[in-house]
Amino acid sequence: MVKSKKLILVVLLFLAVFSFPFSSHAASSINDILKIDFETDKQSYDNSDVVTSTLKITNMSERYSANDIDIQTKLPDELEIIESEDLHVENGIISWDIDRLEHDESLELVFASQLKDSVKEQLAGDSTENGSNTDNSSDSESTSNQSVSKDEQSEQTVTKTVAPQTGDNSDLLTYILILLLSVITGVIAFLGIRKKKIPKTATFILAILLFTPFASNIQAVESETITQEYTYHHTLAIGNNEYDIETSVTTTVAESLEQIPVTGTVYDAEGNLLTDNQLIFNATIDNEEVNHVIETDDEGYFVARLYKNIDYQVSAENVKASLKGTDVNEIELTNETGEIELGKSLRNGDNQSSLQPSVIYLDEEEAENINDISSDLSQATLDDSLNLREDDLIVLPEWEEYPSGIAFQIESIEVNGSNIILELEQPELEEIFEEIVGEMEVDMSPEYFIPAEGVDIQQESDVMRSFSTNTLQRSLNSQAIGGKVTLNLGNLYQEDNFSLSGSIDLSGKFTGDIDWRVGLNPVNSFDFNFQGEQRINGNVKTSVSKDLPEVPLGKLVVPTQIPGLAVSVPFDLVTKVSGEVSVKISYGMRENIGLAYGRGNGVRTYPEENFDPFFQMSDINGTGSISTGLRMSVLAQALGLDLAGAAATGGVSGKATTSLIGDNGFFSCIQFSGSFDGKLNLRAPIADWESSGGIEASKTFAKKELGQCVNAINVNPDQLEIQPDETKSVTVFARNNTGETSINNDPNLNVEISNSDLVSVEKDTNKVDIKASEEAQDGDEIEVKFVYDLNGTNITDTLTVNVVDNRPKGELVGSVIDAVEETPLHNATVKLFNDDRLATTVETSEDGTYQVDIAPGEYKVEVSYPGYITDSSIVTINSEDSTTYDSVLYLVGDEYGGNGIVSGIVTNAVTGEGVQQVTIDIRRGKNTTSGEVVKTITTNDDGSYEVELPGGNYTMALSAEGFIPSEANILSIGGQEKSEQNATISPSGLLSEDLRIVLTWGEEPRDLDSHLTGPRDDGGRFHVYYSNRDYKDSVNNANLDRDDVTSYGPETVTVIKQLQQGTYTYSVHNYTGRNFNESNQFDLSKSEATVQIYKGDLLIETFNVPVNQSGNSWRVFEIRNGEIVQINRIEAIDDWHSAESFAPVQ
Repeated sequence: MVKSKKLILVVLLFLAVFSFPFSSHAASSINDILKIDFETDKQSYDNSDVVTSTLKITNMSERYSANDIDIQTKLPDELEIIESEDLHVENGIISWDIDRLEHDESLELVFASQLKDSVKEQLAGDSTENGSNTDNSSDSESTSNQSVSKDEQSEQTVTKTVAPQTGDNSDLLTYILILLLSVITGVIAFLGIRKKKIPKTATFILAILLFTPFASNIQAVESETITQEYTYHHTLAIGNNEYDIETSVTTTVAESLEQIPVTGTVYDAEGNLLTDNQLIFNATIDNEEVNHVIETDDEGYFVARLYKNIDYQVSAENVKASLKGTDVNEIELTNETGEIELGKSLRNGDNQSSLQPSVIYLDEEEAENINDISSDLSQATLDDSLNLREDDLIVLPEWEEYPSGIAFQIESIEVNGSNIILELEQPELEEIFEEIVGEMEVDMSPEYFIPAEGVDIQQESDVMRSFSTNTLQRSLNSQAIGGKVTLNLGNLYQEDNFSLSGSIDLSGKFTGDIDWRVGLNPVNSFDFNFQGEQRINGNVKTSVSKDLPEVPLGKLVVPTQIPGLAVSVPFDLVTKVSGEVSVKISYGMRENIGLAYGRGNGVRTYPEENFDPFFQMSDINGTGSISTGLRMSVLAQALGLDLAGAAATGGVSGKATTSLIGDNGFFSCIQFSGSFDGKLNLRAPIADWESSGGIEASKTFAKKELGQCVNAINVNPDQLEIQPDETKSVTVFARNNTGETSINNDPNLNVEISNSDLVSVEKDTNKVDIKASEEAQDGDEIEVKFVYDLNGTNITDTLTVNVVDNRPKGELVGSVIDAVEETPLHNATVKLFNDDRLATTVETSEDGTYQVDIAPGEYKVEVSYPGYITDSSIVTINSEDSTTYDSVLYLVGDEYGGNGIVSGIVTNAVTGEGVQQVTIDIRRGKNTTSGEVVKTITTNDDGSYEVELPGGNYTMALSAEGFIPSEANILSIGGQEKSEQNATISPSGLLSEDLRIVLTWGEEPRDLDSHLTGPRDDGGRFHVYYSNRDYKDSVNNANLDRDDVTSYGPETVTVIKQLQQGTYTYSVHNYTGRNFNESNQFDLSKSEATVQIYKGDLLIETFNVPVNQSGNSWRVFEIRNGEIVQINRIEAIDDWHSAESFAPVQ
């Protein structure tokens, strides 16, 4: 009895001692992964030297990464760090925080240090003493610029807490052995206690001892933290002393090798499937042996997760192979005994689909763990019993709307409480399949139709049996193509004022073949063809105009003979209605869509005619239209991935109209018509091909009429002569072979005008008014087309409008001169434009002048001459029966088109002094006050300016604070400086009724004088001029502000009191040519004189001296009872001192 107890105790003790090594296995299963090297830039240093140190940390592991690395280097008290922004130093300790070091990565940390100044002084004062800071004195060669090996380190300690990662099978046999030993120990202890051969206490203690290593392994498996700590010492020789530098490193270790899924089917040496058996994958990583034990299913299929770029030996009963995964779907396999067939092959006779080796095929039981897959395959939920990971490529054999299965890739996994959310994305075809080969032929069938909500499937449609027309009955009896599905339309629309009842027949047949294999050119051939027919038979009633919501009808998803492949055909109904009408309709389309590919021939489509539409209407009541059609897609899909397909839209528009035309419904007409529009877009993702622009088809069905219908319209009269700004009337009639009625204001009568800027049209009950605009010119011809919309058919007639301008005209006179020679240009072309429309064209006479009669308005005068730069001027004809003079236009020859210098002075119109800081905006052309500004300058302190411009005429727009904006013309001649191009600017501050008259002119004649006359309060006339500069009475206050006698002007008269009733005159007298004779008779006309009138703070009128007129007095204008009237006439006078010489002309 005693011997038995002793024997049992010995066995238990042996088992306990035998088990303990396993308790430390997990804690020692990961070797040191970091190597620490410390180098300095020299072997030894003087006391004054700077020491540059390099700390190098290297991850030597192939499998693990070092994370959250904390590095601390402690210097002896005698040394100090040379400050650096990159270093964190506190209390003589340098610290670094490194996020991560992958396997085979290293990093270098550099810092500089030196002896403290106090230590240097102490050592210098005790130069004879050879002290040392270490217990071990050695020569300076003990420290080198090479890293100290592990054996040479003065001290290194490593502390590790290690656990294998979850899913690591490398210690599986160990855990099993521990479990068996624990069970045996427990049984022995139980028997011993039962037979009372050992003390209960001893048994209990030994059982705990045996369970301890097992529990420690369980704890290690569940642990996720692995920590390693390192301490490293380096001896530094400076002068005659040695100093110890200590570095400590702490890091957490994590698995860093990427795992990739590897799948396949296993056959033993006899060719039999290795079902429900173990498959062992063995590899050596970091000198450690790693084993993965995988179970095959009842079809010999397995799924393993193996480390990337690691060589594995695979073994099972009568199976031996070597395997290496370099990337997803890139697996290197060598079979030695038996055979492993990578991926999974889905076969149906000669039809076959093979999956890629990293694609995970879930059987029906496993697939039940995936729930709530969204319709767009973007999200699903997962039961926690299924081990899936991010980036996994998954295939489900069958899923609701995908009877042939679906494929997706897991983009991310999110744990939300008890739910595991999968975010999904669609993979590429070549990521899932390695091969697709086979033929297919399927018909539409109700069993594969998935109706949308509210859609009912009927076996046989009898909705349209009430149709009575023979043609419509015959259209219902056509033979369906392939299988057929009939849908009930009764509950599709829940709309007020609209109803659609009846049925839709959908039929079709899909055939095809495919030969596709992964590779550089994966597609060898394919040929897909769909033939179908869609027919709508319905009763439509509407009293509303609207685009009805698009209604999904459902879709057909038909599995094919090729495993994993299905044909998907979704249908949508699109409807638009208007008016108030009820009608019976039967319409639809047949289509034949073929898409084929042959290597070397590319993608082709067939046949040439894809659509065959049909349409019929009956029992029409009312006026309105219906446009409705089907939108469908035909897609060949492999596990939900598109191979090839077509998106087709076919719609029929039917219009029924009951028309009452003319007074009391003179014409009563019922019409109905129809048209078809179809569009087809083809694509073949399998061949990276898509049709360009789509294939379109259209057809108009024959129109039919009932009752009395209009066949023509007439405009009476059909021709009009009209003046600008005049209105005349016409009448529009509708007619057929039996009668006519007026339709002037009919809403279906529309008007098209060839030029709506010149003519406008206004419809009325009794007439149609035609009005010519003021811009219309003599000779304009405008066509006015009247268009009557008769239920979509346009009936037209045309009115011709001729503009004849008999209005009184004004006269424009101008002169064109060579800018350099100052000689007239004969036969220069002068064109007048009104709003960019050419109004008239004339040529200059021998003296360079031109004259044209034209209606009042603003015109652009464009002048051209061979060899000269074309230039322009803006003129305004203010009134009829008057003459407007444009100032001389100087044309610049082409050879002078380069840059020239223009200069002058801007003077105060009242004082004659130069005005500084005047802003000058320069535009191309004479008298041009709008458009592009080519240059902006500012006058100098003395009012002068200078600017460089290309040859031609320009307008200066002048503005300055305290002055009224004004304009002046300048001329630039290329290669020359043209000076004395002066301008005036009038001070602001005039009252709203005050006038200021400013005279300016050229260099010759030197002295021109202003003469203003007007009624006095005593009944006579006052005369303001150089000899009588001011006049004032109870009703007048006029002043000659400035008299200029040295050319250019300005000479300014200001009337500072409201003008009275009566006539005022303003004239310009040539004082230099006061003794009028033949030699000076044209001097005034050539003076380039300009008169500007300001009222308040506005420039209201500008007058230019008439050209080629003889005389020494220019009668410019009169003010008659407050209205300015242009005179613009040159005459000769003898007595310029007399007011009578300047008396009113009437």
